[in-house]
Amino acid sequence: MASCPRCGQPVAYPVNFCPMCANPMSGTTTPPAAMSFPALTVVIVVVLVVVLIATVASLYIMTSGVLSRPGVAPPKVTTRPTIETPVAGGVDYSFSIWAVSQAVPLSKWKLDLLQNGTTLFGPATLAPGNPIPGMGTPASIHLSFTDIGDDRVLNEGDIVVLSNSEPGSRYTVTFLWADTGSPIASTNIET
Repeated sequence: MASCPRCGQPVAYPVNFCPMCANPMSGTTTPPAAMSFPALTVVIVVVLVVVLIATVASLYIMTSGVLSRPGVAPPKVTTRPTIETPVAGGVDYSFSIWAVSQAVPLSKWKLDLLQNGTTLFGPATLAPGNPIPGMGTPASIHLSFTDIGDDRVLNEGDIVVLSNSEPGSRYTVTFLWADTGSPIASTNIET
């Protein structure tokens, strides 16, 4: 606490004039007290907690897909109608890709095959082959895939074939987005 140089009145900080004699008090007031150690500790802890929460929230948003980058969202796929082709011992059912909204590698796709609503094969990563790996054997019901451009990308004109099917069944071939397992397009085949 300071004192007035003219009248000696004790003066509490902060004042510009003595309350008793109105003498200017410039330069005679005491500076504010420094922050105590417990108060400083509380401020540091609060700042660290806020930074930690912000970091965790940022990591969650980046890894959860809440914000997706352009080009990463699943494309749209349209298929052409199924074609029946007589083969030795039965009929093959094929359909081709009509359109894909963006070029995405085959590894980003999975196929699922259902027979009368029950999963028969899959999901299996889409790959060229007769049969597609994980989608049956040549001697049994199976799916084949032909990559027309041989570029390992799902494109217009690529072909899926169902072979050795059982008559009187309903098959559903579903394209799944590999990152999430979400269905993108389905084609139903009645045998």
